[in-house]
Amino acid sequence: MLKTVRSVAIDNPWCLRLAMVAIAVTFVITMGWWGFDRPDKNGEAVADVGGDRISWEEYQDSYESLRRAAQAQMGDKWSEEMEKALNLRRIALDRLVTGRLWEIAAREAQIRVSDEEVAGLVRGQPAFRGKNGGFDGDAYLAFLRNQRKTPAGFEEEVRNGLKVERMQQIVRSAVDVTEQEVREAYEKRLGSKGSEADFQKQKEILFLLARMEKQEQALAAYLGARRRLTPITVREERIK
Repeated sequence: MLKTVRSVAIDNPWCLRLAMVAIAVTFVITMGWWGFDRPDKNGEAVADVGGDRISWEEYQDSYESLRRAAQAQMGDKWSEEMEKALNLRRIALDRLVTGRLWEIAAREAQIRVSDEEVAGLVRGQPAFRGKNGGFDGDAYLAFLRNQRKTPAGFEEEVRNGLKVERMQQIVRSAVDVTEQEVREAYEKRLGSKGSEADFQKQKEILFLLARMEKQEQALAAYLGARRRLTPITVREERIK
């Protein structure tokens, strides 16, 4: 339990600023697929990923978050037909499945995240800062109420997210890029060999871009392998 965060939130009943709630909603969207509470341990599951169940409530939270974000992005252009075309329900489930796969990988790798690291990340969020720049406990609690989350549940989400980030970094760190690969990518982009002077001038940024691309490919390949090796059961009738 993160007493350092919760004690500030409970012991300092400052006035709630409505603007902070709006920012907090944006914050939960940016947290991605790992930002969902798991309130129901015994209710119906919509999917099972390697023994980790995904509850209907969790799936519905994921879907509603996606739908709100899409509506905000599209504005007056939003319609039910567009929602069906985007297949938001399938996307909502898929990102939860993806999240579970990464969490399982992090668990198998025995990645640990301390309470202090979780508290530091929570306290450092701009959405939870007061006028003096410090942690605003009232805004934090308002965010939790708005998202129907408990402090323990939300902080566990943050912990899992940090574990996943570290697991992904392990995969990224295994990627290496050679100068020959960079040169070939440069020539392919130009459609010709190009000049040595131009290559040397762009070499640093070319290496960076090549490494980023190769890292994303490595993440996709690793995730694909996890999908093939992990038993995944989806109850299609529960996600319609």
